[in-house]
Amino acid sequence: MAVALGVGAVATFATTPRTLAPTTDSTLPPAFVPPKVAARTALVAHVDATRRVDFLMLTATGGDTPAEVLFLPPATVTDVPSLDRQPLAALVRLGGPGLLSMTVTNLTGIRVDRTVLLDDSAFATIIGAVPRFTPVFAAAAVVDGGAIAVPAGAVPITASQGVRLILGREDAGTLAHLATVQAVLDGWCAVLRHDGAARVQAARVDGGTPLVAMCTAAPVLHADTLPVDDVDTGSGERFEVRPAELERLVASEFPSARVADGAPRPRVELLNGVGTVGLATRAAAVLVPAGAHVTLTDNLAQFGQATTEILYYRDSDLAAARRLRTVLGIGVVGRSATPLDVVDITVVLGADFARTHTRSAP
Repeated sequence: MAVALGVGAVATFATTPRTLAPTTDSTLPPAFVPPKVAARTALVAHVDATRRVDFLMLTATGGDTPAEVLFLPPATVTDVPSLDRQPLAALVRLGGPGLLSMTVTNLTGIRVDRTVLLDDSAFATIIGAVPRFTPVFAAAAVVDGGAIAVPAGAVPITASQGVRLILGREDAGTLAHLATVQAVLDGWCAVLRHDGAARVQAARVDGGTPLVAMCTAAPVLHADTLPVDDVDTGSGERFEVRPAELERLVASEFPSARVADGAPRPRVELLNGVGTVGLATRAAAVLVPAGAHVTLTDNLAQFGQATTEILYYRDSDLAAARRLRTVLGIGVVGRSATPLDVVDITVVLGADFARTHTRSAP
């Protein structure tokens, strides 16, 4: 690097070599920083004949890590704007794939670029691209009450058996079953990586491309399960997320797939100020992908709100409130005179939002 020195400095340097201080000359070219490449994500779900989700995983390829998979137990219960607390399994039936993807992003902070719903036929065709493969099971598995059982170790299976092992109910419960699922997908991917014809066949099915990308982006499939606690309800499985552990997992394993480039997500309350059914869900579909974490939804005490208000409670949240206003494209930003600790920002949805965001809930 050429550094211009004054006359005195030149003389001093000539007789007494010394280390020069780093320059702050703004005219010098900055050091090269490789462009950040965001991962491509896909939410892949199998839905049964009643539109219930019985298998759900989030994949990310490219970016900071070549390939990541996050299994999401469908019995996980979470807050859904306008719909209180619901299991992930019910969301397609309640509001379609858009509601499912928005809720998963709100829960995890991971961006969803594409949502894929697979029925029995599509799922079987994709897995059937590899007629036979050999998963390595860490433990024995008994599925659907013994309809199919495999011992621990390397076990050759057919594609139809693989489908049954993925979609069936394991006697040991969902969390143990996801280890079985990963073993099946590991074995399937191992064949797919070196069988070009199988890759082409799997990708021909609508929704098969994310699964092919998941397998071929890295030499091994790296998978995690959503960190959850099993809550005993007496009426079937129910899981609750461990938020702190989830936040660490996402930051570590999905760094380039986070919404808002991983910036802190403000906790947002949505209040329906006009009474339109599903208005909070519609607002969440706009705000959550932009980095909001919707934690509360309710109705305003009295309807008739004309203008949407974005209220912040601490000066440190003013910038976030302004960003949300920009995303909404309407409304006014103001500081609330009433302190509130459970959220950072309250959005009171007015008639202007109902008029300008007429698209139905996701």
